[in-house]
Amino acid sequence: MANRIGLGVFMTLAVAAAGATGYFAYEETQSTTFLEGSVLNGTDVSGMTPAEAEETLVTGFDGSQITLREDGRIVLAGSLADYGYQFDSETVTRELTEKMEAEKRTPKDIACSLLNKGAALLEMNRRFEIPLTQDLPHTFDENTLKEKVNAASLYKERTVSEDAYITFDKEEGRNVIVPEIVGDEFEDSALQEYVRAQLDALIEGGEMQEDRYILSMDFPEELYIDPPEVKAEDQDLQDRCTALNTFIGSKVTYVFGSEKLVLDYDRIMEMVDIDGPKATLNEKKLQAFVHSLGEKYDTRYHERIFRTTYGTNVTISAGLNEYGYEVLEDQEYAQLKKDIESGKPVEREPIYLRTNSWGNPYFYSRNGVDDINGTYVECNLSAQHLWFYKNGKLICESDFVSGDISKKRGTQTGCFPLAYKESPSILRGGEGAGAYETPVSFWMPFYEGQGLHDATWRGSFGGGIYKYDGSHGCINLPYWAAETIYNNISPGVPIVIYY
Repeated sequence: MANRIGLGVFMTLAVAAAGATGYFAYEETQSTTFLEGSVLNGTDVSGMTPAEAEETLVTGFDGSQITLREDGRIVLAGSLADYGYQFDSETVTRELTEKMEAEKRTPKDIACSLLNKGAALLEMNRRFEIPLTQDLPHTFDENTLKEKVNAASLYKERTVSEDAYITFDKEEGRNVIVPEIVGDEFEDSALQEYVRAQLDALIEGGEMQEDRYILSMDFPEELYIDPPEVKAEDQDLQDRCTALNTFIGSKVTYVFGSEKLVLDYDRIMEMVDIDGPKATLNEKKLQAFVHSLGEKYDTRYHERIFRTTYGTNVTISAGLNEYGYEVLEDQEYAQLKKDIESGKPVEREPIYLRTNSWGNPYFYSRNGVDDINGTYVECNLSAQHLWFYKNGKLICESDFVSGDISKKRGTQTGCFPLAYKESPSILRGGEGAGAYETPVSFWMPFYEGQGLHDATWRGSFGGGIYKYDGSHGCINLPYWAAETIYNNISPGVPIVIYY
């Protein structure tokens, strides 16, 4: 169906005064053409037939140039036909004929037209405007407009809006704000509605330029959807970036032999409270972390499962496990807080309880949760046999004689750190008539006066001697075995004793 959209199609009939004789001359020469001085949409159609005058509209319609600009460049272009508008030639020709005939019904207008092509009328500053048609007939196809006007057809890739955000910049070594991206996505229907309104207005009231319809539209910014909500200048974002950079250089690496536990920036920030631009360590979270270190890596006074040389497991109760590591949580908390607030990387062991009141060590070495780490003395009281391993290698093994169980002087079972070593030494004990002083060459104590030492007064070791002629509680060794162990052992090495 033809649409009637007011396009300002007007004909200005300019006439000048003429005599009666000119009127009769007109009847013979211009009965089928427009009068001199007739103007259609700014185009002179004097002496043209309606069909010829209609061609000026067709040319302006078909030669139309419709463009859409975005960011200063053309993103869509085409003629009116490309946007779905088709010229209704038959209707226009009919209406032009009607208007041509109507303008000739006044003899005075004809006379003015014949004299100097309307110059006389212009000199009298008079003008007769006779509308040729109120609407420029055309058809419109909405599907054609939709196919032409959509995001996929525009000569530009669309950008999705993104909020400003904080990220870590490796080159700068700190957190920075990445600015927001103002996107240019839009709804196709919104742009189609806008373009159609502009084209309708052009055809309804627009004038042709250079004998054709020309329209350059600018993309309306209000059609863009989903603008960024967070911008780089937002104070909350800037404050958070400042806070996040408070501990940016902090890192604490805990050393457990060859195993390491890294408290990096991300883990530290889990224990930080942020209030505006201020970042502070959360006391409870930091204490909880320190406590977790103890739960995982403390071994002293914890039940111990020991794998024997015979391949069996022996359980040593927590109360008899005096060897091992114990994190001093209060001191570790204070040191960790200081390390983090320094803003620098730190590598160290946790703060352990290292020695007793006499300065004797509680441990020797560890690798992760393994605090024996391949170096230990293993004493099997049932077998009356000993093995000494160092860094996983067997250094020495020997029979021994342990405490005399018949006299209730049995050697204490458990896991104990070697307190110290002394050579030579004098062993003293007992009271009154039972007091004794015994010189030895190699003394290695581990528990309340009990220790490893040479016993040159014994002619044999092992077997059941400890049941009736055992020691006062020490592990009596052949001289060569005591010497070998003494020369290869260090204070803190665990002595594991079991039946």
